[in-house]
Amino acid sequence: RDLAHDFVHASKKYGKIIIAEKNLPDEMKTIKRLGDSGGSAGGIKYVHHGIFFKFATDWKNLYGGDNYAMKSASHELKSLMRFYGSSTLRVPLMCIIDYHGYRLVAMSILP
Repeated sequence: RDLAHDFVHASKKYGKIIIAEKNLPDEMKTIKRLGDSGGSAGGIKYVHHGIFFKFATDWKNLYGGDNYAMKSASHELKSLMRFYGSSTLRVPLMCIIDYHGYRLVAMSILP
């Protein structure tokens, strides 16, 4: 439980920084965005201290609006939670940060 608690605490701390600096020029951001990380869904992506962050926005018009992209992020977490107790499958830690009207998904990077 301590690891999961620490992960959520760190994710919220860094996630709030990412969201607060969303509209700053890249060179002024504390946490720099990833270049090309692949994938079409999941908005702008960041990695900081072993945590992968992605905005839940409809930046490629795949969902029909940001609200649906945010809902998809919630379903991603719910799906992951279904496998969490499995003894044969390893899943990353994940949480969602809602801050100032934005939703950010945070996931631990698996080795």
